[in-house]
Parts: sequence; structure tokens; C-alpha cells
Amino acid sequence: LVEGMNVEDLIYAAGGLTEKAYKLSAEINRTDFDDQQKRIQARYEIDLSMASGREFEFKSRDVLQIRAIPEWVENHFVELKGEVRFPGVYPIHKDDELRDVLKRAGGVTDYAYVPGAVFTRIELKEQQEKRLQEMQRRLAEDIAKAQLVEKDASRRSGDIGKAQELLAQLQQTPALGRLVIDLRKVLAEDLDYSIPLQNGDALTIPSRKNSVTIIGEVQLPISQVFEPKLDYTDYIERSGGTTDKADEDRIYIIKANGGVQLPDSGHWFASNDAQMEPGDTVVVPLDADKLDQLVLWRDVSQIFY
Repeated sequence: LVEGMNVEDLIYAAGGLTEKAYKLSAEINRTDFDDQQKRIQARYEIDLSMASGREFEFKSRDVLQIRAIPEWVENHFVELKGEVRFPGVYPIHKDDELRDVLKRAGGVTDYAYVPGAVFTRIELKEQQEKRLQEMQRRLAEDIAKAQLVEKDASRRSGDIGKAQELLAQLQQTPALGRLVIDLRKVLAEDLDYSIPLQNGDALTIPSRKNSVTIIGEVQLPISQVFEPKLDYTDYIERSGGTTDKADEDRIYIIKANGGVQLPDSGHWFASNDAQMEPGDTVVVPLDADKLDQLVLWRDVSQIFY
């Protein structure tokens, strides 16, 4: 504070106003003391668009608060990749939905495999990274406990070795931040199915697929040519069948859109299609009960898959 310092001087010293500054109303809070040394507080509203507002002189301990324009938002963007007619980065407004941006991009091409679309979000990626880190920590602790209490040395060596291998894979597995969506409903303009957009969202639409993948506790984890007449058990048999550590009661299918099907029970998670489709993945999980002390194996392996 220097003698005669006013609002204009302080704004200049602070580098000037930003583009989102609300000029019609700024606030000055003042604390002063009277002759009896009693505190007196006052508040003033000034108009920064007027010369009189900028000429307001400061006293010691004054505070100038300049607010942002109501509902001001920075520029936000989403990215469309793959089989869309005009892929690229698109600016979005606050109330834009995925269907709106797809229209601006000309829709999908004739080669698009709509069920296999991958939609990712930065916020979800950060959440998933935390989950992966927590699972890595818990698995590492579980391995350490198993090394201390396992009595059968030969079994301990095999089980812990597999656990350490899985832990190493988990540590190198990036979080995708994927949000499971049904792009077919979006393209059909189902008004009951909306996907509001956030800054940094990305949609990738792959070209047509003609394969299914089998992973987990099978003799030969491979991808196979999709055949409409086959069910998940046929693909498992073509992969050599299950291993002796497979949990056959908990086999599940990851659909091309990211949804999960439990085929034996008929229960579904985020997916409504009960048929095997191109791009689906059959997962044969590990039976954690067959591995001493490693109680988190089933959960960890499913997250990894």
C-alpha cells in the first residue's frame, strides 16, 4: 500500500483483469478502528467498468475481491477417433451430449463396429488408477503373509511365484478410464439414454471385428474366428479346455462394449445382449480356493482381465 493507491493501481500491479473477471460488481472489505480503538468493519460494492469504481482509494488492510462472470467455463474439448466420418477434437458446451457431437462429426462410417466403441473419461481413469494401486498394495501384503505362514514349501514356491507374476503384470497395467456405453442407443437417438460430456472425454469406434478372445485358466489363451452358432463353452473347448486351477462356476464374458455377462446365471452387468458377438472376451478366472493364503487372487485376477 502506497499513499493514494486506488483500485486501478492495484489491478495494474496484479497484471490486469482476466477475461473472466466480472466488472459490474467488485467487493471491498474494510477493517478500521475508531478513536476508542474499537473495530469497525465495512463493505463496499464498486463498478469496475466505471472510472469512479477504479478510483476508489485503499486504506490499510483493505481486501479487494473480483469475482468471475457467473457460469463462466473454460473451453472444453472431446475427441472422436476411429470410424467416424470426421474424426478430431471438438469443442463442447456445458449441456452437450455424445449424440450432439456425433452428429457434428457426420456420424459413423459404414465400416464402424458400433458395439465395440470405447468411451473414456479422465475422472474415471483417476479413480481406476487408485483402485489398481490399492489392489497392488493388498496383493503384495497377501504375498508377504503367505510367505510367513505357508507350511508346504513346494506349494508355497509355486503359488507365490504365480502371485508375484500377477503383481508384476498389475503394476504395468494402465487404467483406461472406460465408461461402458451402448452406442447403438446413442445413434438411435434414444431420449431416455443420454451421455452428458465432460472435458477430456474420448470416443474410439473400431472397424468391424470378426473374432472372440479366450483368456484366463485355459490351456491356450487365444483369439478365434467368430461363428454365430457357437457359445462360450465351444470357444473354451477350442482353446484346449480349462486348467486344473480354473473356477468354472464363475466364468464370465466381457462384451465388446465393456459390459459383463455371467452366462450360467443369466445375470447381467451393464449389458443387455445375451448372445456371443464379435469382439467379446471369455474369461475363465482362477479358483482362489486352490491357492493357500492368497485370498485376494480372484478379485485381483478379474480386475486384471
